[in-house]
Amino acid sequence: MSIYRTIYLALATFAFSASALTIERRDGKPSLPYDDKTTKDCTYWVDYDGTQECAKMLEDNWATLENFRRWNPTIGPNCSGLTKGKSYCVEALFEAPPGQTSEVPSPSATPTPTPTPTAATGSIETPLPTQPDIVSNCDQFYLVKANEQCADIASRFGISLTKFINWNPKAGSTCSGLWADAYACVSIVGQEAAPVASASPTKPGNGITTPLPTQPNLVANCDKFYFVQKTEQCSAIAAANGISLTQFLNWNPSAGSTCGGLWAEAYACVSIVGHTPSTPKPTPTPTKPSNGVQTPSPIQAGMTTNCKKFDFVNKNEICDTIVRRNGISLANFVQWNSAVGSDCRSMWAETYVCVGV
Repeated sequence: MSIYRTIYLALATFAFSASALTIERRDGKPSLPYDDKTTKDCTYWVDYDGTQECAKMLEDNWATLENFRRWNPTIGPNCSGLTKGKSYCVEALFEAPPGQTSEVPSPSATPTPTPTPTAATGSIETPLPTQPDIVSNCDQFYLVKANEQCADIASRFGISLTKFINWNPKAGSTCSGLWADAYACVSIVGQEAAPVASASPTKPGNGITTPLPTQPNLVANCDKFYFVQKTEQCSAIAAANGISLTQFLNWNPSAGSTCGGLWAEAYACVSIVGHTPSTPKPTPTPTKPSNGVQTPSPIQAGMTTNCKKFDFVNKNEICDTIVRRNGISLANFVQWNSAVGSDCRSMWAETYVCVGV
């Protein structure tokens, strides 16, 4: 018996003992329907019957929300999309590190990076190693560094994410197949290079200058832009600019309903011609409710009036972070802070939330 199998059996035995404390069924194989995009490296499953909250389920199974979403691509931020009557992966012991495929390329497929002529005629030289199945008419290459994402690389070279995936098909629609320390194609013969990031007038003639690069498929009548930093989320950007998440996604449609398509280091639209912000940033005005506890500011509207304990939401924090930090349930958190929404996607950064009554 290999050492890997011994480790796996030991972990599996420990996991099985702990799972007896929960009401969710765990097994090495799913017993309920599951999404076909679930990681192929899954070693343990939960048959979700809807009686546990997401945070508790992850805690019981020693899984982080980040890993859980990577193993189950249908799960959105704050565990949105978790559905009763389906099986979900909660463990992938032998998963390849991020940026690598589970199949390690053979030495012949990844020799030491030295330029060698392409098979096609022409003067373009193809450096090695390259991403697998790269297009044959590539004329510009980029060496992918560890932890880099497809959207970041596409944005840097002024191309759409769709083009990048088409030219590097093994990266996959979720970019999980992108190899680190291998060259990716960022331009093909006949492709015009995108202009470098600089301001240039918009086409519609509305007098507004549009900075570059922008999110793909940005609305044409945008009159205010925001430069997206790495790790920023749609809901935090929307809240900071006094707009709803729905408005932000309508004006930046390629971000997608789960914000998975939002590009870092590119401009997003946060206002359109004729729009007046409906939810401006609150100003600090401490209040003293009837329970005698002073409420700090700013807060979101809809907070329960009998709150006795508050927590400050830092940039890039999600509801699951706040819930875990304060040892409360997600259901109570949403009940005490109704403005965050049932899926917890409308929580504002840099405001106070209620975490105890």
